[in-house]
Amino acid sequence: MYYLWLHIFMIPLTVGTILSLKSFRLSWPTPYKIFSALLIVFWVTETFTILWKYWLFKVFTSNKIGDVYWIYNLSFFIQYFLIFYFFYQILKRSIQKKIIKIIGFIYLLFSLFNISYLEGFRVLNTYTFAIASAISIFLCVLYFNQLKNEEPVKKLYTIPAVWIATGLFLYHATKYPFILGFNYLTRQKSPLVFTAYNLYLVLGCLMFSLFIIAYRCKPPQHN
Repeated sequence: MYYLWLHIFMIPLTVGTILSLKSFRLSWPTPYKIFSALLIVFWVTETFTILWKYWLFKVFTSNKIGDVYWIYNLSFFIQYFLIFYFFYQILKRSIQKKIIKIIGFIYLLFSLFNISYLEGFRVLNTYTFAIASAISIFLCVLYFNQLKNEEPVKKLYTIPAVWIATGLFLYHATKYPFILGFNYLTRQKSPLVFTAYNLYLVLGCLMFSLFIIAYRCKPPQHN
């Protein structure tokens, strides 16, 4: 039961990933196909992480414990490239698109520097994740502001991108304290690590559930 709880987020993630595939079959606008690709990356990363943690590390290494942080560190590059590209597609102003290009390039350079010289390959790159989270929150705010000024006014609950942006915003905004303190709590072997991980599970389930709602909406019109 304990191991099921640890990976319970895989249920909404799997459902959301399967539902998102209809964006290709039904020719949804490009942003939703990009986000579907992101969900596939999420699913593959988490599935491989579980397999590595409980089985594959015994086959390929001599370690006693399956170290999985390196998997997340490598996956961050792909995940956040797709998140930034999703917002690049749904934000309409040219200045906003230029900003995404600039901050995306800066993020890439810092990520490479961090994984090579600061936190390293085997430790969860919390600095990288923190910066990516801050950028994601910023892009969500830009999108919400765009919605506020759009004419004609639409029912927000009918727009898939609203559910996606809400999920991303809530996840990254509320997880920020956990991100910054995770490595410290791990080094101190604090029991708060388990509390923080439970928070991560709840936030992950909420985020993926909102993605499910997004792909349950009616097909959006092409701009």
